[in-house]
Amino acid sequence: MRAGLVGIFLTGLVTIPTFFTGESAEEAMEQLPGISEQLIKNHEEAAEKAIWLIGATALTAIFIFLIQIKKKATSKWLITLLVILSVLSVAVLAWTNNLGGQISHPEIRKNK
Repeated sequence: MRAGLVGIFLTGLVTIPTFFTGESAEEAMEQLPGISEQLIKNHEEAAEKAIWLIGATALTAIFIFLIQIKKKATSKWLITLLVILSVLSVAVLAWTNNLGGQISHPEIRKNK
């Protein structure tokens, strides 16, 4: 259990530099022909939502980890909250990744 909590926390930490590379990636992509600024904006907005949700998930995981170190037990509602946040994080990341893919892969766009 504790390894999973640390894994979720570390995943949250890894998303920080990933998020901050977006600006330079945006600048590079805007120079390419056929790239839609609206698609970039959609991806950027989704990424902003994702980083907050993943941050909340990571903080919840480390909070539960610290509780377990002190008390050796965790309430079921906290574990349920973490599971819900984790599932939502994966869903929002999948959505964000799809939007990012649409930028340079017109074959996956809805409006071809």
